[in-house]
Amino acid sequence: DLHRLIRRQRQMCIRDSVNVMKYNKLRKQMNISGSNFHNVHVMLGAPGTAKTTVARYMGQMMFNEKLLPDNRYICINGAELKGKYVGHSAPNTKKLFENYDVIIIDEAYSIVEENGTMDSFGNEAIAQLIIELENHSTDKLIIFAGYGGDVDEKDNRMQTFLNSNPGIKSRITSTFNFKSYSAKEMIEIFKRIAKNSNYIIQNDVDDMIENFFESRVSMRDFGNGREARVLLETAVIYAARRNMELNKEQYTKKDMQTLTCLLYTSDAADELDGVD
Repeated sequence: DLHRLIRRQRQMCIRDSVNVMKYNKLRKQMNISGSNFHNVHVMLGAPGTAKTTVARYMGQMMFNEKLLPDNRYICINGAELKGKYVGHSAPNTKKLFENYDVIIIDEAYSIVEENGTMDSFGNEAIAQLIIELENHSTDKLIIFAGYGGDVDEKDNRMQTFLNSNPGIKSRITSTFNFKSYSAKEMIEIFKRIAKNSNYIIQNDVDDMIENFFESRVSMRDFGNGREARVLLETAVIYAARRNMELNKEQYTKKDMQTLTCLLYTSDAADELDGVD
């Protein structure tokens, strides 16, 4: 199922990274000298484009191929690398690399203040991060994820962060750009989430769902895959209300699985409009 949610381009990029790791491992086993492949990557895209999901999947693939010693996984916000007191940021960052094999630093630019300045806590975290990237670039999977890629230059916070921190940028091997989903892809995601949650979507709501996502994908605050979850949760609220108000003596399994209400897209839109 996950394969179907990841565009072919993303699959190829991930497989290329895994294949290079396997290739280098075989070269090393044959005592062929050469430079190491740094397993440090950037995943850029708008919120809800499955960056962290893909990163976790990539880590599992590498573990399955015995390219990582374990698959201990963590996704941490960049700001969490900063300690509460002076001198705590470096140990915080070092401990992260000691305890985990797949490390995703989400919104890495949050290490920096919003005005672009760096306080002493951020400087300490960045300095230690560069050391860890150098020491663990071949035995860990390290991914910087965040907003960027196919967005307005002024909104490309990740690129701004990397440009201002050449010590990190120079240690990154590849960049994956996650484009926002199309309306058709959103319908597929919605239906798959519903199916995995054991709900049945009636065919007579297909046009309504398509119209909903067609209107959402062009909006600046479009949340990509997260909007499929919001729509499903809104549909479930209506299904629960409809069924409970019937006050039946006995409900069928079909009653508990079928989503038929023709009104829930408007409520989902209202819910999304209220999200910053």
